[in-house]
Formats: sequence, C-alpha cells, structure tokens
Amino acid sequence: MQTKSLKHLLLFYEFGDEDAAERIGSAAERSIALIQETWALPVPADLRVFVMTSWIGFLFRASPPMYWPVVLLSLPLLVLRMQRLWASAGGWAQRFGRRHTVGVKPPRLLMEADQSLGDRIFLPGWTPEDKVQHITCHELTHALSDDLKLPTWLHEGLAMVSVDAFCGAETIRPETLGTLERFSGAFSTQGRKRLRLSDPEAVIYLYCRGYWLTRFIEETRPGYLKVLFSGKLSASGLERKIAEAYKEQHPDFWDEADGIVAEYYRPKLGGS
Repeated sequence: MQTKSLKHLLLFYEFGDEDAAERIGSAAERSIALIQETWALPVPADLRVFVMTSWIGFLFRASPPMYWPVVLLSLPLLVLRMQRLWASAGGWAQRFGRRHTVGVKPPRLLMEADQSLGDRIFLPGWTPEDKVQHITCHELTHALSDDLKLPTWLHEGLAMVSVDAFCGAETIRPETLGTLERFSGAFSTQGRKRLRLSDPEAVIYLYCRGYWLTRFIEETRPGYLKVLFSGKLSASGLERKIAEAYKEQHPDFWDEADGIVAEYYRPKLGGS
C-alpha cells in the first residue's frame, strides 16, 4: 500500500489506483476547506483517507494495531452488517480513538455497487468520477463533525448539504421533498437513532428529512448551525435549540417539521 501526505491528512491507496487516489486526495483537500469555512469544524490531528477496495482490508489498515484484537473479536457480529453496507455504500467514516478514518471506493468499484436506494435520492447524470468526489466530501463531513455527536438526521443532512456546496449545484432529487409528507410520523429520526439498513423506506426518509431540514435551517437561519456547533451541545440539546429558533412561528416545531419544510420549498420547486 502506498501513502501520500497531504496538508490535512494521510492518503492510502494500492498500486493501480493512483488515478482514484489523485481524485480523492484533491476532493479531500477542497472538502476540508469548505467544511471549515461553512461549519467551522476543526480537522482531527490524525485524519486518514483510504481508497477502499475491501471492507475487511479497510478495517485492519485503518485501525491502529492496538485495535486489531477488538476488530477480530467483533468480526462475527459485524460481518452481516458490513457485507450489506459494502454492497450499496460508496464509502464510510470510522473512528478509532483519536484516529479519524474515511474509506472511499474507487470508480471501478462504485460501478458495481447496488444503486437502487441512491437512485431514488440523488439526481442522475453524475459520472463515477464525480460520485467519488461527492462521497469524499460526504464522509469527510462525518469525520470532522464526529465529536459533535449530532442527531442522526443532522449527521446525514449536514453531509448532504456540504456536497451541494462542494458541487455548486443541487444533488438531491426535488421529488424527495414529497417523502417528508408521505412518511411523516412513520419513523423517528430525532436523537441518535441508528440507521436501520434492513428497512429501505426508513433509510430513504432519514436521508430526505436530513437533507431538506438541514438545508431549511441553513437558508432560513444562516450561520445558526455553525453557532450551535461551537457550543458542543448534545443531540437533544441541539434539537431543543433548533426548536427555540422557530418557536414564535411554530411552537410545536418537531411535531410539524416535515410539513413546515415541505410548505417552504414546494413553491420554490414549482409545486402547488
């Protein structure tokens, strides 16, 4: 495995993946600058990005040797979830103590992934090379915001809104706004509830709600999230502060959030 030292991170890749490494490394540096400017999130002292060609290889290469016994003991519990995740995910972020790591599949492996869920969320027209850059930005947003312990919807929404900023264009299908209304109240997305990969409708709703709600807050209260992040609030504390920002117009903000966001965006997207 080869290693390249960049300004903010170490980049690891295998022979033959030099082109992917160059693309991912460039996207990583651009993404970090954007994340720092937009959300004022610090860069971890030990940040590593991997061109990821297998999930088990990533776990052992990304983790410090002292974690290897834990990884080995955890494999029987992890294998089914990791295999399911590997089939559809283009990348992920994983923390090992003070080490923050990001794995991104090269374009050749992205083309083999199951894109059925992604096709329902993301706009078409992006090449595998584009997607590699988007995934790099998405996962680095997770890595840099990990210390905040964000609510699950904001954890994903922040990364998706960051990708829009990275691209200078929207990347999410406008029709996903309707998902908020169709599934409102069906799934709980507040707090730090874990993604249920076995329930595709719950996953889609979580991503759609996260994106539109995060985007709504940033557009209607510019810079407010950045201020909240500086306070290192708990997940429930963040949600409480967000509700307080809208309490005059919407006293029951979290009960009405899906409808509030849909009503705000529908005219902007040409809906009735």
